[in-house]
Amino acid sequence: TLGTKTINTTKMRTTRPISPTFVAIVFATSMFAAGLSAESIEEKAAKTIIPNIELNDASLKEACGVISGISGIVIDCDVPEGDESRITLSLSNVPAKIAIHYVAELGAAKVKYGERSVEIRK
Repeated sequence: TLGTKTINTTKMRTTRPISPTFVAIVFATSMFAAGLSAESIEEKAAKTIIPNIELNDASLKEACGVISGISGIVIDCDVPEGDESRITLSLSNVPAKIAIHYVAELGAAKVKYGERSVEIRK
């Protein structure tokens, strides 16, 4: 016959050190669970190919919105009130990073890659 055995776990303690592999797995799992990726936003922008982008007399905010919509990359575009910059651009099969660079350059803005988004500031 099979019996049951009760184990008192209050007396069990582990004193073994935690392995670096275990720590790495827990860290990667927690990042995945939080919706983050080990890949940086800049790396994602470099790998994400935009098949076609056509901008004709678009504002910097509109251009950021188009790139964000096509690539899925969050772009935080901070433009002063009344900014008159207009962007006309036609690109095919380019990484999102290149499109972001051109839009920022044509809009006289600066690009900064943050943890979760690309920041474009004037």
